[in-house]
Amino acid sequence: MTITRTRVYTWVASLGLLAQGAATLAALLVPAIDRAMPALLQETQMVASHSLLHIGTGMLGLAALAWRGRGGTDWPRRFAIGFGLFYVVLAVAGERSGAPLCLGLKPFDHSVHAVLGGIGLLAAAIDDIRSYLAARTST
Repeated sequence: MTITRTRVYTWVASLGLLAQGAATLAALLVPAIDRAMPALLQETQMVASHSLLHIGTGMLGLAALAWRGRGGTDWPRRFAIGFGLFYVVLAVAGERSGAPLCLGLKPFDHSVHAVLGGIGLLAAAIDDIRSYLAARTST
């Protein structure tokens, strides 16, 4: 199995999303967790819909890793591109509208989404360029 930038990005993004979503959702649903770690919700200001989106997206990324190349499709690459585009569009929409977009988004979320989405798109672009150059030099 080849380790690509999109696979690394998908692993890191998926595990990070799952951990962050699960922790904040637990703090929202279980007052004792919020009392034990009050900074978690104070710093992130997460709402349940945002936490659930992170959990769902993290699970989707892990599914993409499990499926790998099934059907001739590079699923981690598709995840990196799709998630990257979603995050960049979400960042632009949130920044331009100033609205929470049903996710309780705060102004600091937009820059985080833009950077994380951009990294996914960059990882896919670099992998594509490397594949193209490798195919060109092997012929």
